[in-house]
This record gives sequence, C-alpha cells and structure tokens, in this order.
Amino acid sequence: MSDLAAGPLEFITDAALYCFAAALVATSMAAHHAHLGRAYWSVGAVSMAVLGAIVTVIAARDEYGDGDHVGITIHTELVYALGILFLIAMLEPVDAGREKEEDRG
Repeated sequence: MSDLAAGPLEFITDAALYCFAAALVATSMAAHHAHLGRAYWSVGAVSMAVLGAIVTVIAARDEYGDGDHVGITIHTELVYALGILFLIAMLEPVDAGREKEEDRG
C-alpha cells in the first residue's frame, strides 16, 4: 500500500485515508453515545478517536516509505501505534460487553 500511495495517484489513497479517519472518529462518537458505563468502553472509544487522528497524520504527511526523506519520517512509528491502538480499541469494548452480560445473568 505504501508504494501505491507514493505514486502519481496518491490523492486517491489520501482521500481514502481521510474518509477512514472520519469513520473512526464517527465510530468513537457513536461509542461514547452508546456508553455502557464501564471504563473499558471509554478506553475503547478514546482509542478509536486517537486512531482517527493518527490516520489523518499519516495521510497528511505523505511519507509512505518511498525513499523520499524530506523532513521527519514518522510513518513506521505511527503504523506501530495503529497496531497497538486497534488492539486496544477492539478488545476493550468486548470486555465491557462481557461484564455487562455478567451483570444481567
């Protein structure tokens, strides 16, 4: 994907990343609205908002590992942060939902 994003049609990849970031922020807002009342849920929702910010920075920086070293290259670090935050964002609401089920039964 990084090679495709550095070519002459990079605006397509950037537009897709901006749309994905907007979807992450919208999902975060929806998760806050449907809050289950646990700290896990808040952590997951905030993680999704931070994911949206990181994806926006990746799209705005246009530094996709194409060998062009203009300025600071932070793409690799941000991708690692994405991996960690996606794990947190997806596991935390699952734990909150499991606790909610246990409270009912």
